[in-house]
Amino acid sequence: MNLTRKKILFIKKGFTRFENNDINLLSRDFDVKVFEPSIYNVSKIFAEVKKVDLLYYWFPNDYKLLISIIGKFLNKKIVVVGGGQMSTADTKEGRKFARVKYRYFHRISGILCLRIANKIIAVSNYELNGLARYAVKNKIALVYNSIDTKLFSGEAKVERDPKLIITVSSLKDTHYHRKGLDIFVKLSREMPDFKFVLIGKDTGDGTAESIMNQAKDNLVMAGSVTDDELVSWMYKASIYCQFSRQEGFGVALAESMACKCIPVVSRYGAIPEVAGPDAYYIENEINYSAIRSTIMNASKAGLSRDLYAGRIASLFNDMVRDKLIVDTVNSLFQTQ
Repeated sequence: MNLTRKKILFIKKGFTRFENNDINLLSRDFDVKVFEPSIYNVSKIFAEVKKVDLLYYWFPNDYKLLISIIGKFLNKKIVVVGGGQMSTADTKEGRKFARVKYRYFHRISGILCLRIANKIIAVSNYELNGLARYAVKNKIALVYNSIDTKLFSGEAKVERDPKLIITVSSLKDTHYHRKGLDIFVKLSREMPDFKFVLIGKDTGDGTAESIMNQAKDNLVMAGSVTDDELVSWMYKASIYCQFSRQEGFGVALAESMACKCIPVVSRYGAIPEVAGPDAYYIENEINYSAIRSTIMNASKAGLSRDLYAGRIASLFNDMVRDKLIVDTVNSLFQTQ
């Protein structure tokens, strides 16, 4: 039986780089249609699900539960990527520490999505272990995120600034503590000789204004940027900081390493899986004097920046993810 042209309905809302990356990868081997549910097309859901062989989506939640139930009723295969800020990928204590709050129904619907799914993809071991509390482990496949190495690799396009430190995050209340933006902002005040750049969309909830009120002249808020602008920032920066208190993978961290930034990171979640043993780690007990020393040591590092880029290219490239995703999808049809 020819397994290469199964029809997949990829369900999503809005734009994320990792979802779009999966769409591109799946489209090489399958007929993929993207469906973005809204109040204007809710009547088409049944018909769209009926036309395909498999449903594929990231982030199990409430409206995706409804689509999963329809898919199950129509005997369609379902693949769920339990990545990102997934309610079931951390402990209750971990969510409290990271100040992450979930609507009760959101969490319940997420768990039901996992139980209905034929296959679950975890983007890190950290997430796999969390997801395994809600689904049998042999239903979960570890498939690391991949980085577009055509975009985030190659020769430096700008001169690297040894005093430039960056991080990437949307500016919203739910990210401020969880992504460690509070640490990044305070660190910028502690290190006036360095330039700190915070890259990410202002969601308009007041977080950006709060940061600006705390910031000194050496903290720049670059806002939302294009891919080319992001690459330019990552090639220009010397250090990339990821101080998250909860992290399912860390795509921007991996992208920055592919651009040969030195990673200075926390030890929470999946960050050590991505950053590896040669990254510079801050301690869980926040001590700004110690973090300053870590930054200074990183800025004087004798390690080749190629080491970080090489790690990303070998572990988190599209070829590896492509093969594992295709194998995962095809395995669901091999007994038919």
